Amino acid sequence: MPVERLALRQCAGRILRQSVLAERDNPPFDRVCMDGVAIASSAFGTGLRTFGLQGTQAAGALPLSLAAPQGAIEVMTGAVMPFGTDCVIPLEEYDLAGGVLTMKAEASAEPLRNVQKRGSDSQPGVPMLTSGMRLGAAEIAVVASSVLPLSMSAASPASA
Repeated sequence: MPVERLALRQCAGRILRQSVLAERDNPPFDRVCMDGVAIASSAFGTGLRTFGLQGTQAAGALPLSLAAPQGAIEVMTGAVMPFGTDCVIPLEEYDLAGGVLTMKAEASAEPLRNVQKRGSDSQPGVPMLTSGMRLGAAEIAVVASSVLPLSMSAASPASA
């Protein structure tokens, strides 16, 4: 069967006839993996257990910067890690009152805790899908999340 160029919505069940390469780091930034507060783990490591809440880093917003090591920034899942922070403490591990966070006894703050590093899923030029794969929902989602045009070369299932 000949190769066809199709819209993504028409590709389910087809056979991919070109490799799909990552065109950028994915994720494109250090990403917050759960709601909580971002802090500098080095401050926690020195014994600091209270932090002043400095602001909120929403998903999709430009990154904030930590003003001082004794500060914390509330973060939402999927947000860019604020500059000057390197770990996320989950909601269950601290109390918040009057803009001051107090870490509970079970709190921990290792570097990169609850952080997905930039490029950890894929890096530019690395194949995300390879020619010959049958396209299902997951594979089409990979293509849709890439920065490729929203059409691709595929063949009917019978040509596999």
